[in-house]
Amino acid sequence: MSGSGRDGDRSLEYYQERMRDLDDQMLDSTRRSVQKVEEAVHIGAETMVELDDQGETLNRAERRLDDIDQDLRTSQRTIRQIRSVFGGVVNWFSADKLATTPSTATQQQKSSVPRPAAGQGSSKSGSSARSSSTHPQHQQQKTQYRSAQEEEVDKNLMVLSGALGTLKSMGEDMGDTLQAQNDQIERMSGRVTKLDVKVNDLKTQTRKLT
Repeated sequence: MSGSGRDGDRSLEYYQERMRDLDDQMLDSTRRSVQKVEEAVHIGAETMVELDDQGETLNRAERRLDDIDQDLRTSQRTIRQIRSVFGGVVNWFSADKLATTPSTATQQQKSSVPRPAAGQGSSKSGSSARSSSTHPQHQQQKTQYRSAQEEEVDKNLMVLSGALGTLKSMGEDMGDTLQAQNDQIERMSGRVTKLDVKVNDLKTQTRKLT
């Protein structure tokens, strides 16, 4: 065999070895990528569950605000009723005092007149995300260097493409959920402020009764 033939064989072996090394590197890289993206999908799923739990917590808190608001309304009605009854009692005593005062003055001025019978009165008062299959970005090329590693690389790339689509859908769902929860938190914050005003007003009205 001539020297040029041996050199050609060595060159071919070198390129074949180089191709195998690149295949191995690509395979290792896609394997790591698949592992990382699967972990990300798992974390995304857990985050969605936590967001659902957080949403339910917010719903319970908002229902508590409804209960508090109703209790404050009931307390305000009760205070108005108490003030109404109390005002009636005060008015009755004031009217009774005015009615008895002239009789007393007349008695003092006219002692010879028999004492009139004192008037007596009485009163009573009471998301999931969905993945879709995708095609490889390039057609499989059957060459003499085609190997099982390359086929696994293509498979991993398909898995990566599908998982990234899943993560994108999860991200959109989480964004919508967070926006809805932020709106709910802002609404609850406004309601808490209004309830605080009602509580202060209720305390003021209660102090006026004492």
